[in-house]
Amino acid sequence: MSTAIIHKRTSVSGRSPTTASLEYGELAVNTYDGKIFFKYNDGGGDVLATLREISTYSIDDLSDVDLSTAPTSGQVLKWNGSNWVAADDVDTTLTLGNESIGSLGDVDLTGITDGQVLKWDSANSKFIAADDTDTDTGILYTDLSATNATASGGGSLAYNNTNGVFTFTPPDLSSYLTTIDLTSESIDELSDVDTSTVAPTNGQALLWNGSAWAPGTVSTGSGTITWSGGNIEGAVFTYTLSSDTTTVSGADDNGNTLLFNGTAVTVYVNGVRLVNGDDYTASSGTTITFQETIFSGSVVEVIANESLNSDEVSISTTNATAVYTVSATKVRSVKLIIQMSHSTGGYHVTEVLVIHNGSTTYDTEYGTIFSSNSLGTVSSQINAGNLEVLVTPVSANTDVRCKVLSIDI
Repeated sequence: MSTAIIHKRTSVSGRSPTTASLEYGELAVNTYDGKIFFKYNDGGGDVLATLREISTYSIDDLSDVDLSTAPTSGQVLKWNGSNWVAADDVDTTLTLGNESIGSLGDVDLTGITDGQVLKWDSANSKFIAADDTDTDTGILYTDLSATNATASGGGSLAYNNTNGVFTFTPPDLSSYLTTIDLTSESIDELSDVDTSTVAPTNGQALLWNGSAWAPGTVSTGSGTITWSGGNIEGAVFTYTLSSDTTTVSGADDNGNTLLFNGTAVTVYVNGVRLVNGDDYTASSGTTITFQETIFSGSVVEVIANESLNSDEVSISTTNATAVYTVSATKVRSVKLIIQMSHSTGGYHVTEVLVIHNGSTTYDTEYGTIFSSNSLGTVSSQINAGNLEVLVTPVSANTDVRCKVLSIDI
C-alpha cells in the first residue's frame, strides 16, 4: 500500500512561504493559486522560487517586461534601457533578400567558374574566386599513435599535430632509490629492536621490554588455552578441518574434547567471528552445528566462556532452589561464596566446596557469617546430568548471589 506524502500547503490566495520557513529540498503548495514553492541558494543568499502551470502566466509576469502602458495593435517589445516595453516597430534595417554575395565590399567574384570557391587574397584584402586545390583531410582518428622516449628530467607528454603522434618522455629516476637490498641488513638495525645487548638463543622470540623488542623465552606447551579473570573463565578449542563438514565436536587439534556450558561460546572460522543463531547453533554443550558447509583446510576456533559470578536469584518460596548449575561432564569440583539477603532477616554469607563422582555429590560448608540469624542452608546434587548447588531459604523472597571457582574434569 502506497503512502501519501503531504507537503506544506495553504488554500489562501496570494499567500506564499518565506525562505526561513522552508528547508532545502522541501516543497510548499498554494492549492488556491496552483503554485509550488521551493528554496535555493544562488551564492548570494536564499531565494524563493515559484512554479505554476505555464498557461497561467502572462509575458508581463517576467521581471524585465513592463506592460504597465498597454500595447496597441502592431506594436513590438523594445528595450528601453531597463525593461522591455511596448513600442512601435520603426526598424529600418537593410533587407538583403535581393542582394548577392558579390555585393559585399570584401568579395570579388570576377571570372568565377563552376566548382570554384572563395579564398582570401591577402594582397587585395578580399575573398576571390579560385580553384579548390587543397586536398588535406587533416589527421584521422586512425592516425593517432603513441611512443616512448628515453627518460629525461621530470618527464613530459608531447603531441605532434602534423602526424598525430603522442610522445611520452618518462622522468629520469636514476638519482632515486629504486631497489632495496636487505640481504646484508640485520633486524637489530631497526630503531626499536635490541638484539645486541643480550644475544638471542635458539628458540627465543622478540618480546617487548618496555622500551624495545628484545630476545626472550616464551612459555610453550600443548593443549587447551584456558584463562580466568574478572567475571569470566574459559578455554579455546582449535580444529583444522581435513574435510568439508557442518559440525565440530570431540577432540580438537590438541586432543582436548569440546565442552561448554549452554550457549556460552564464541565461534571463529578462519578468523571471522560467526553469529550464534544466524551462522551456527551450539548443541548440548559438546557440538557446534554450522548453517553452511565449512570447507576442508579451514580453521575453526571455539571459545568456551563461563561466568564466575552467577546472576542474582530471588527465591520466592522456602523450597530448595538451584543457584548454580553446570554440566557434570565438564566440572569436577567447585568452590562457591554464597551471599543471602532478606529485607527483614539481614545478611548471610558462607563458603561451600563441592565435588562429585558423576552420580553423587560431596560438599562441605564453612566460614559462615550472618548479621542476625541464618537465612538458609546449602546442599548439592546431580540432576539430569548437571551439578547443582541449592539454597533452602528460611524465609520467602530471599535474594541469593554466588561467586564461583571451578575445576574441569
